[in-house]
Amino acid sequence: MKDELEKFVAENTGRFDIETPRESSWEAIRKGMTPPQEKPKRAFHFWKLAASILLLSTLTLSILLFRQMKNAEGLASLADISPEYVQLEKTYQQSIQEITNRIEYKKVDKTEYAWLFEELQVLEELNENFRKDIHKVRDKERLVRILVDHYEKKIKILKRLEHEIKRDEQKKESDDSRV
Repeated sequence: MKDELEKFVAENTGRFDIETPRESSWEAIRKGMTPPQEKPKRAFHFWKLAASILLLSTLTLSILLFRQMKNAEGLASLADISPEYVQLEKTYQQSIQEITNRIEYKKVDKTEYAWLFEELQVLEELNENFRKDIHKVRDKERLVRILVDHYEKKIKILKRLEHEIKRDEQKKESDDSRV
C-alpha cells in the first residue's frame, strides 16, 4: 500500500503543483481561519449574579444584626414584653428611686459599704449580660420572672444598704451622746 501511494505521488507531482483547489475549498479554509464570533460572556453574568447575591446577603445579615441589637437594647423592660407589666415595672422603679433618694445614694461612702456596692455591681452586670442575650429567651414567663427577680434583689440590697446606713448613724449618735 505504501508503494502504491508513493507511486501515485511520483506520477502526479506535476499536477499537484499546477492545480489549484476549488473555490469551495478556499471558502472552507477561510472560514476556519477567521476568529469565531464572540458569544455573550457568561463570566460577566456570573459576576453580576454573584455581586447581587453578596449584596442581598449583606443586607439581610445587617437587618438581622440590627434587630438583634435592637432586641438586646429595646426589650430591656417588662413593659416591652407585655403592656400588663407596665404598672408592675413602674412600681419597682419607684421603689428603687425612693430608696436611693432616702439614703442619698450618691453621697454614700462606697468604701464603707463596699460589700453591698459589690453585690449591686454584680447584680447589674448579670442583668446587663442577660439583657444582651434577652432575644434568645423564647419563654416570656421565664423572662418576666428573671426581670422581676432582678428588681426584687436590687430593692433588697438597697434596703439592706439603707438599714446599714441608719444603724451606723444611730451608733454614731449614741457614741456622740456618751461623750
